[in-house]
Amino acid sequence: MRADGDGRKAMGGEAFNLDRNPFWALFLGSQSFHARMLELSAANLLFQIKFCSDLARAARSPSEISEVVVNTIRDQFEAISEQIEELSVTARSVTLDDDEIAPLLGD
Repeated sequence: MRADGDGRKAMGGEAFNLDRNPFWALFLGSQSFHARMLELSAANLLFQIKFCSDLARAARSPSEISEVVVNTIRDQFEAISEQIEELSVTARSVTLDDDEIAPLLGD
């Protein structure tokens, strides 16, 4: 038995070939999904801060308050609908089907 460095190097290269590793693809997809979640969370936080600011300015009359609340609810509903669409597309791109994983695993 020969224990040369080339044999170990070749074996290690096959085991860690990231182009063929489905788990690496899942990791990268998951990473992009979580990054997008953080971006959307920050946008929602800024939206709520804007709502509080608008509500504080509109506290002079009940009609202004109701207008701010209705506008905010409408805008937030539209924003959340778009965010759900984006996240579902991202989540679908992250997952791999069994028939996609099997050829990547090799023998």
